[in-house]
Amino acid sequence: MNSTAGFPQRLAIRPAVPSDLHDVLHLRQALELADSGAAYTTAERLTAEWEALGPQLATQVWVAIATDGSLCASAMLVRVDQEFVVRLWVAPNQREKGVERELLARAERRACALGQAAGDRSVTLFAQATSAHPAAQQALLQSGFVVTSTYEEMELALSTPPMDPDVIGDIEIRPFNAGQDATDVYRADEEAFQDQRGHAARTFEQWSRRLTQSETAADPALWLIAWDGGEVAGAALGEVINGVGWIHHLFVRRPWRRRSLGAALTRSVAIAFYQQGVGIVRLNVDGQSLTNAHKLYRRVGFRVVGDYTNYEKITPLA
Repeated sequence: MNSTAGFPQRLAIRPAVPSDLHDVLHLRQALELADSGAAYTTAERLTAEWEALGPQLATQVWVAIATDGSLCASAMLVRVDQEFVVRLWVAPNQREKGVERELLARAERRACALGQAAGDRSVTLFAQATSAHPAAQQALLQSGFVVTSTYEEMELALSTPPMDPDVIGDIEIRPFNAGQDATDVYRADEEAFQDQRGHAARTFEQWSRRLTQSETAADPALWLIAWDGGEVAGAALGEVINGVGWIHHLFVRRPWRRRSLGAALTRSVAIAFYQQGVGIVRLNVDGQSLTNAHKLYRRVGFRVVGDYTNYEKITPLA
């Protein structure tokens, strides 16, 4: 992909260096707060992301510097399983000036170089953009990306104790035991998420790495598993980030659906958050969920506070 002809020359794009971390963190948190009212990038998380890249930081993270010396945009390329994920952050006063397309072009060139070195026949790029950043949405479409799905960002305020969950037959909801439950929960999760659009099968190792968004160990009090005898019927997996409770994952296996188990799990993890002093719970859900998960969350009190669209591009390699 060629660089954007209309890219403003007053901006200087260069590889990131470790000393940029504070400014990139400030930019990301400011944009997260503006888009959805909650910042989920922590210093620990960003540090871990950059440390994981090691020497690739200089070839897979870029920053844009304005004439006044301020950092006004950043992009990051990481490989997740079989995809290259491109992430963009652009300050509002620098949007619609071509910086999004320039950063996308650099990320795609690097992904293609990595794919060629690995002997791949093509590379698949994945990116996201919120409706609050139409310049990024337009840049993705102009760069050959296609829309694959749109997600809603939802929020539940915990100003009062959450409603107790309904008792459902002999099902028991209890905290996750990593030493005993991990394999059973992984298998149940993979089975349940066959009904999610775009879901790709994961190995146990991939599942273990991707469940939490931070580098800290999971809090068993926030990972709640629904057991029907010796079988996993469903689960709700949560984490506290910057004082906000996040439900990263919630599933119910087919034989236990339409019995209000999803609502029971949601209320159970909301109670667990409330007991830890958390006042806001958030989650992201497919706006056209095949299991109607988005409707479930509305019924238990969540409201939509934002959205984002997923994009994909497959680039053949010569």
